[in-house]
Amino acid sequence: MTAALYQQVFFVFFFFNETATPEIYPILFVGSGQMCIRDSSLIKAFVRESTTGIPYMNSLMLCLLTEIIIRLLQGTYASPMNQPSNSVHKSAMDELFDRIIAYIDENIYLPLTIPEICEHFSLSRTALQLIFKNSIDQSPKKYINDKKLERSCQMLLENRYTISEISLRLGYTSIHYFSKSFNMKYHMSPSEFVKQNLQNKK
Repeated sequence: MTAALYQQVFFVFFFFNETATPEIYPILFVGSGQMCIRDSSLIKAFVRESTTGIPYMNSLMLCLLTEIIIRLLQGTYASPMNQPSNSVHKSAMDELFDRIIAYIDENIYLPLTIPEICEHFSLSRTALQLIFKNSIDQSPKKYINDKKLERSCQMLLENRYTISEISLRLGYTSIHYFSKSFNMKYHMSPSEFVKQNLQNKK
């Protein structure tokens, strides 16, 4: 078996976790590129059987794995005419990424965590990291933190809330952590940011 095929088999089972939903099945990372599986019944069957605990479960899973490997081999040597286009791959991944971003924006005022996002979209942590890396070359954790800090700037300029209230509303565990994160991104404290903008308005 080629190294590329090993990568394909690895990502098939690493990408989907035990809570995977049907809307996630059509999307699959393969090596440095992407592959779209249109007929995902084998994957769904493998995931389903892995959680049943019935007798001979391992034997059935081995049969499914064998068939998946054979189909991957067939796809490896198939004519390029039979392969889905890169635009289809990108479209599927862009759609999933947009849905994740929308979810983050909707919950930006909550103490949003990476495990929560993974559970909501039935993704492994590594799969989520890879989606963000391919889309914006940034980790999901950094993206969330940056969005919260951008929102905090808006709230500071509105002058409706204290720094403590903004920290609490954006789901930070403490005002100290919020101020530290703010300082790391903008190289000034939240209070200095407010003061500077007030001076600029004069």
